[in-house]
Amino acid sequence: MIRMLCAGLLLMLSAPHAQAADNNSLPSAYRTVWATPSCENPAHITRYSAFFRLRAAPDTATIKPVTVTARSDGYIKVAEGNDILFLEITAKNRLQRTSLKIPNGIWPEKLNPGNPALDVTEWERCAHMPDWPSLSLDGLAAFAMLDDVRRLCHEDTITERCASGLFTAADMTRDGVLDYRDIAFGWRRLSYLSAAGRTDCPFTAQFPGGSAQEGPAFAAKVIAVNDNDHDRKLTRDESRQGMPDDIYPLLSPLRALIPAFFALPDAQIKCRP
Repeated sequence: MIRMLCAGLLLMLSAPHAQAADNNSLPSAYRTVWATPSCENPAHITRYSAFFRLRAAPDTATIKPVTVTARSDGYIKVAEGNDILFLEITAKNRLQRTSLKIPNGIWPEKLNPGNPALDVTEWERCAHMPDWPSLSLDGLAAFAMLDDVRRLCHEDTITERCASGLFTAADMTRDGVLDYRDIAFGWRRLSYLSAAGRTDCPFTAQFPGGSAQEGPAFAAKVIAVNDNDHDRKLTRDESRQGMPDDIYPLLSPLRALIPAFFALPDAQIKCRP
């Protein structure tokens, strides 16, 4: 398992976006950017993909897995992490979402914003993401590839298929090797997913400042340890030799997002001041 960790780390880079059908995936109409109270003056934004939800304010971000558990004529029931919620796109092309976490998941007659028992919020469809620190380019790139990683790594361990696919995704130049830049960018994107996947550490305490500084140092360390032929690049075989221990705290929060990471050792992230 340890031999495959390097390929697992490098999932943070760009990946092809396969659109395989899945009955539990969010319908395509929902997979866009939504803001409340408006796109012009957003307090929060939500971006849905097929299997994940990114929610952000100017200085915070969280990512949760999303699974469609049932469908009705007008709206859908979804599991977001451990919460059961309902989503509906109205005739005016706005998203209605129950903010209330409904443990038993009983279907309401309709998502009526005037019903205080449902605590429905309305979201406007937006053409662009806001320019917030919590939505860095590295972060958005990391979120964009999560659907493909989930499809590759849906089993409860990092299989050969998962590891091979992650290596290919990390190879930005498609030259069959991973260089210093590939790994440094990988660290930064992994840092984003790690921070957004936790609630016990402030998002801004982990990203982007710390990861931007630590990424190059980590890349240099990985290459120094695993580069057997001293060409400053890692082949597939070299990447599977092992990883420095400081990768484990960043991988641990991904347990809730990607099934394959449940098999990796658990570790704690120390929050920065």
